[in-house]
Amino acid sequence: MKMCDNIYASEWFKKAARRAILICVDMHDDPVEKKKERVEARLSKLDQEERKKERQKMRKEEEKKEKEVESFEKLLADELKQAIETKAKRTGKPVSDISNNNNNNNNKDSNNSVNENEYLEEKYGANVFTQVCKDPLEEALSFLNPLLTSAKNDEDVNVQSLAFLVHFKRQKWVLATKALRKMAKCAPKNPLTHRCVESLSRAVASIENEIEKQVVESTISALKEQIKDDVLCQTLVDAAHLSITKNNVDKAFLGTVDARKTSWKECRDALEVFERSGNETFYEQFRKACTSAFPSKTGRNEPSVAVFAKVRGGDVVRLAPFL
Repeated sequence: MKMCDNIYASEWFKKAARRAILICVDMHDDPVEKKKERVEARLSKLDQEERKKERQKMRKEEEKKEKEVESFEKLLADELKQAIETKAKRTGKPVSDISNNNNNNNNKDSNNSVNENEYLEEKYGANVFTQVCKDPLEEALSFLNPLLTSAKNDEDVNVQSLAFLVHFKRQKWVLATKALRKMAKCAPKNPLTHRCVESLSRAVASIENEIEKQVVESTISALKEQIKDDVLCQTLVDAAHLSITKNNVDKAFLGTVDARKTSWKECRDALEVFERSGNETFYEQFRKACTSAFPSKTGRNEPSVAVFAKVRGGDVVRLAPFL
């Protein structure tokens, strides 16, 4: 139990779980079906020749993605094969016996003839993606719950903010307030705590259950009295959250982006806060500051760390809060 506690509280596990949770939340806000509808609506406005060119372009992009998935599955297959061979050398057992045992452990209902490719397809392939698309928030819980089982994460404001985000999206208001109380206890001056309090305040009117509504209102009232307006920014990420809360990016904040005082990782994390906020103006202002401070990093046309809350035409595809 102590070992599991340490694993779930480790930085690498929290980083991986956070990314998975945010992906699931984005899939909930912007389902695959809606994406397809937007694409079809956009194509319907084009003439026949342009529509044909656009579909060909989309087809090439899909083929490229399929090749990337195939190369990823091949890499997994090679790693699995290497792990089996290493275990065979260590135990002295034939490779075929170990392979059959692995298949039995991972799929008890399957027979011993299941090959590695079928196993990988079942574990990492399109079927799993389809299941995740059906209920992304339930899938997010599978990454969130291990984080919450570790007592060390009770005082981690970032972990508790993920719990708040998932339960907020699930409209489990009592659980959301529980996470928010933990945030206020461990980090009352953190701007992220203030952002979450504001998000929950705006959602009170949409709560239908009267008991839950009373719990949320009393919690918000108590927390606002507890945290007041006392905010302390210790990192660029904190300052980014404060800028989003105030709906204003100070010039003084942009001036703190200095290669001699901050790292590219800090800038990258703060940049993601602005990007996930859905405010493209703030994002561009901060990105320009990062470009000036780290020209060698930002000149690589790195892929976007998150999707903006709006797409072409101004359609909102992600729902508040954006954390």
